[in-house]
Amino acid sequence: MQPRLSLGAVGALGAIALFAREGHAEAPSNERTDYTAYTRPGGRVAAGPLKLEFGLIDEITIGTYVPPWFAFPVLGVPIPNAYLKLRSWWGGPVAWAVRGGVLHIDGEGVAQLIDEDASAGVTALAAEVDATLHLNDSFSFSLGLDYAHLHATGDAEDSATSIEGASTADTWSARLFTEWHLSSVTALTLLLRYVAYQSPVGADVTVEEPAYTVDSDLSAESTATHRRGTVVPGVAFNWEHWELSAGLGLGVFPVPALGITTTRILPVFDFAFAFLFDLY
Repeated sequence: MQPRLSLGAVGALGAIALFAREGHAEAPSNERTDYTAYTRPGGRVAAGPLKLEFGLIDEITIGTYVPPWFAFPVLGVPIPNAYLKLRSWWGGPVAWAVRGGVLHIDGEGVAQLIDEDASAGVTALAAEVDATLHLNDSFSFSLGLDYAHLHATGDAEDSATSIEGASTADTWSARLFTEWHLSSVTALTLLLRYVAYQSPVGADVTVEEPAYTVDSDLSAESTATHRRGTVVPGVAFNWEHWELSAGLGLGVFPVPALGITTTRILPVFDFAFAFLFDLY
């Protein structure tokens, strides 16, 4: 089964590109990087309890999610992760960006989470494309397309038989994020997310004996609907050296860094906080 994203979302991204030829408003230099096409200015660090970001240059930001690195008390190992975001270099009211990230949990961490006898590793890959239209000093909106891929491999041995399995899951989603600036510090926000497709988990199994080898493909598709949405209204504050945003809504919750969403509708709390300073 292939993901079928709405043609309306793709068309909207194209409309933003056409609008860029007519618009004249310039985007501010210190905009939030979540759910938008903006990056950190060159030399700027945004340090918070949830993530750490650094602007190499105006168009390139690198970052990492902080909590996974401190998973020692629970898993006994850290969870390394990182992401890279590239923004368009031209000026104007429209900014474009692409972002990619990776997270890895080794076998020891998986064993603590699932089964102490398990031997497996999990790698999560995430990618997104963003377009932000800055209409004026009061209003902007961003469209984004997100893709997340989760891949797990493991092995176990029992006498002459070996079983090697691989599990994968893919998630495709689209989102709309709007900001209404009430002042230079305060803004009202609205996040809308639509999960267009989330794949079932599959397993490839190989059984080897001295006289023969058997390959099989086992997979199961969830009976839950794949198409789910999220609505999160919120508020954001942006000072010279601090930024804070919070929102509370309802819908599916994408696990940070993994990108895989929950299968149930739950309350969603969106929070970000960071201290800003410049290294150069």
